[in-house]
Amino acid sequence: MDSKWTLRLTALGLALLLFFTVRSESNPAQTSNNAPENEGSFEIIRDVPVEAFYDDANLIVTGIPETVDVTIQGSSKDVTQATLFKDFTVFADLKSLDIGQHQVALQHENLSDKLKVTVEPALIEVTIDEKVSKEFTIEPEINTRLIGENYALKSLQVEPNKVMVTGAKTVIESINAVKATASPDEVVNADFTQMVNVKVLDRDLNRLNVTTSPEQVEVKVALEPYSKHVPLVLTEKGKLPNGLTIDHISLEEQSAKLYGTKSFIESLAEYAVEIDLSEITESGTKKIDIPLKDGITSADPKTVNVQIDVSDSTEEQ
Repeated sequence: MDSKWTLRLTALGLALLLFFTVRSESNPAQTSNNAPENEGSFEIIRDVPVEAFYDDANLIVTGIPETVDVTIQGSSKDVTQATLFKDFTVFADLKSLDIGQHQVALQHENLSDKLKVTVEPALIEVTIDEKVSKEFTIEPEINTRLIGENYALKSLQVEPNKVMVTGAKTVIESINAVKATASPDEVVNADFTQMVNVKVLDRDLNRLNVTTSPEQVEVKVALEPYSKHVPLVLTEKGKLPNGLTIDHISLEEQSAKLYGTKSFIESLAEYAVEIDLSEITESGTKKIDIPLKDGITSADPKTVNVQIDVSDSTEEQ
């Protein structure tokens, strides 16, 4: 203590201590004029899940938000603890409510009583309805624009073909269709199978808030070359053997289903089937093949019958 520097440092320390003591005593007074007691800190906790308590075995509830924002105010210690641990719950207690529409206040638990808590939204509109299940037949479908130009849909199957739909009674009554839509990632030219989600739609094709069992089904898509029914015409080549005259000749089949390139088949107004007259020796029915020209891969039927009536001109003489 005999050192003058020791005395100077001691005096400086005492001065600083006195300064901060006076300042700390004045700040609470200022804070109390601007904010309520124990609200020195606040935090907004976003996307807090909302729980709902009701008879979920027999009832369906709509209108409950998935998450809410919670604002907490209080001492820094309490706010920090609640923010870090997030061990509190926001819930809607619906156990005492009847079927119908209700306005419900969201509640919270496991937050310190010293905190001021604000939930946004604080009130929600909920609808409570009877829970029902009903079986529906699934309609498989595919976006035909994704089928290759020279191919057409041969068959479309779904497995399983029925699904159990569960939801609010009023929603189940509004169901117009249950569909499973195959949607390949690119244009397809071959058969394929795809797992797809079941869609439940109303009359306006809006998706309904229901659950399905199963949630996904298997859609099997079978393709075939593009085809079209085309009228058949009979053309002749060659000459009849000497002494024969045609009295009548005609095709029994009036049309055939032709498979092949779409642009070629669509350009056809009719398709010619040719008979060689030099091969005719008597009246009767002759079977001939439908020719496969460029652009035609197959025909159904593959052959057609030609009805032939001839007479022997030499006998008449």
